[in-house]
Amino acid sequence: MTTGNPDCEDHQWLQISLTSAQWVSVRFTHDIYTRAVSGKHWISADGVDFAIGPGERVKLSAGLALIDGEGLLQLEPVRAQKQHPAYPFPCCSNARQRH
Repeated sequence: MTTGNPDCEDHQWLQISLTSAQWVSVRFTHDIYTRAVSGKHWISADGVDFAIGPGERVKLSAGLALIDGEGLLQLEPVRAQKQHPAYPFPCCSNARQRH
């Protein structure tokens, strides 16, 4: 699924909403970031288990992942991630410069 982000650049992600007792199996060909938007999620991939909550994310290697939990989760290819500066700077500024 492709959607737009606030700064008008294309951004690719898959958003999944899970309710209690739902499991999802996801196979992906590239490394991905898995981010919990809300709720708590348990992810098993490559023999490693992760538990993440709101705002937390985990990088998963290409392959198969089993996901459980309750809430909203986003999956995004690593290659689609944009590097953001540590301190956001506006792209356009109307501020006057002092001389």
